[in-house]
Amino acid sequence: MYTEWIRRILYSTIGGRRRAGKPRTRWIDAVEEDAKKLMGVRNWKRAAQNREEWRALIREAKAQHRAVAP
Repeated sequence: MYTEWIRRILYSTIGGRRRAGKPRTRWIDAVEEDAKKLMGVRNWKRAAQNREEWRALIREAKAQHRAVAP
């Protein structure tokens, strides 16, 4: 049940019409961009499957970038 909510949040889309122009950045797009920039990971979902590897990547990213500006 808990994983179902996570899946819904992770892959949800907001209904309605969007304005003309550049599409808004989705939350998942920002996560993927940060994973590429900070950790050098292209597929963060696969990297997160190995818990020890994921924790090592997070520790390394935190050590390199103490504060991340939005």
